[in-house]
Amino acid sequence: MIKTLLKSALPVLFFGSLFMLLWTVIRCPAKTEHISAVGTLLAVVVAVAALFFRDYFAHLFWHPELELGPFQQIPPLFRMAPEGNDFIGWYITIPLTNKGKALALRCEPLLTRVWKYQDQTWIECTNWIPIGLRWALDELASEANQKPTEERSLTPQRPYLFNLAKISTSLNPDTLALLLVIYPNAQPALFSPGRYYFEVTLFCENSSSVQRWYEVRWDGGFNGQRVLEEVSKFLRVSEKDEPPPA
Repeated sequence: MIKTLLKSALPVLFFGSLFMLLWTVIRCPAKTEHISAVGTLLAVVVAVAALFFRDYFAHLFWHPELELGPFQQIPPLFRMAPEGNDFIGWYITIPLTNKGKALALRCEPLLTRVWKYQDQTWIECTNWIPIGLRWALDELASEANQKPTEERSLTPQRPYLFNLAKISTSLNPDTLALLLVIYPNAQPALFSPGRYYFEVTLFCENSSSVQRWYEVRWDGGFNGQRVLEEVSKFLRVSEKDEPPPA
């Protein structure tokens, strides 16, 4: 309670002391004892303000700044990877970077909305529950924790990757699979050929969320092709700055 009152009163004390100091200098330039007293009061107020608002000032000058993308359909963001038992998959991987000067705490990429192009119109999947996407290179942590990693703290300037979806020889040739931390029964994770829009939102404890949209054109027919140019003919991915037109 006292701390809250002090925080509320500090701006008034600061500007009041500053006004008194300026008024004294202008009206009574010869009375140095008055100027010294007001200056001391102002210094005390500034010191107390720095103590109570240190987190605010630290965030103002040293804060995380998150960036999703840019995505290009070339390795390593669109890559082939072995999956065991002689299966192979092609992965759609999204880059993200903390461009700021402070650690970004507890960040998690979520798939927040999904659209399908049907009858010349983008139709949004109703009742979609936002769900986490899988971090790339998370196999060891997933095995140790017996579940995929959901949140990570992001070091400034270091690139990170997470997966959006894949096609695989372990799946039906006409299946595009989302790569999620969990797979609810109430909403789809496997998609047949078509055009789709995926909204990805990156949430963070100490930074504003950021969003990007990804249009996927999936023609189906994956039979283990290993050449990028061949796969790009029937699976095309592009990054967008806004959701699809209504």
